[in-house]
Amino acid sequence: MFGSSSPVVTLNIEPDGARLLQVRGRKIESWRSVSFTAEKMHDITTVDADALAEVLKDLIKSVNPAKTEVLLGITGIRSVYRIAEVPNIKSLKVEEAVKWVAAREIPLKLDEVNLSWHELSKSKQERRIFLLATPKKILESVTTVLARAKIRYKSADLKPLALARFINEPEAVIIDMEEGSATIVVIRSGEPRVMHTIVVKRDLAAEDRVQRISSDLLRTMQFYNNAHPEDPIPASTNSFITGKLADDPDMIRMVAGSIPYPVAEPAQCFEYPDGFPLYEYAVNIGLALREKSVSRGNKEYEEGHCSINVDLMSYADR
Repeated sequence: MFGSSSPVVTLNIEPDGARLLQVRGRKIESWRSVSFTAEKMHDITTVDADALAEVLKDLIKSVNPAKTEVLLGITGIRSVYRIAEVPNIKSLKVEEAVKWVAAREIPLKLDEVNLSWHELSKSKQERRIFLLATPKKILESVTTVLARAKIRYKSADLKPLALARFINEPEAVIIDMEEGSATIVVIRSGEPRVMHTIVVKRDLAAEDRVQRISSDLLRTMQFYNNAHPEDPIPASTNSFITGKLADDPDMIRMVAGSIPYPVAEPAQCFEYPDGFPLYEYAVNIGLALREKSVSRGNKEYEEGHCSINVDLMSYADR
């Protein structure tokens, strides 16, 4: 379906809106967004599913009226992840090892989350696994809304992982700024070592918003470096600012002046039309790059950085 001549459609669902992007090969064909403000969509688990379904149905039709599967992106709020080692014993199945690690490491009731994982590396003695726990209530609510909107999805990815794929750097600090949230992702040796999402008041003044985000980032980095004195995040690590608010040059300057990490621009791996709000659709682009037909068609896109692919909906009935 997702060959070079077929479109790749991505749908990123944020707490305050949804963004749809369609690409074909290296070209961005169309993009649309919609706000959930009218539906008071502060929590997907309590939203009016029918009202939200109608909004998403209209959004899909505005870009691709055909019954196309979408690659879905979901916010990282309330998800928990771990990078853990499990014994590489032939008699121990990966699923059993994952559940054993989850019971030990995940501070949530396992019957209330969906476990997804990706094997990072393997030796004769052990496997390194990226483990992700996502609340079932969130996934079930999203599934319900999509079903009522008659939107089929191919897979569902977590926003921080899509951001890491968009930046595609082995070492990076990513700051994603939305009107109602901020997401911090730290990439070390091509792996996400920090994925942290906070809720931010929408009516917060720009200066106060930047101070809140930068303070949270500095605390997070200090905590990480203290926990990993043998391998801290260097101050020379480039930072990348994404999200709807990142298209504001003044906001970028304020953030750059409040953090110790130099701000850089991501490599361009698509042909961006004039006026395209790149940073607002960073998650969508990261979702699209998950498809081999897209990533292979981008010569500037070097595969191998943050190759983690998980499907949050793998438990759900299609």
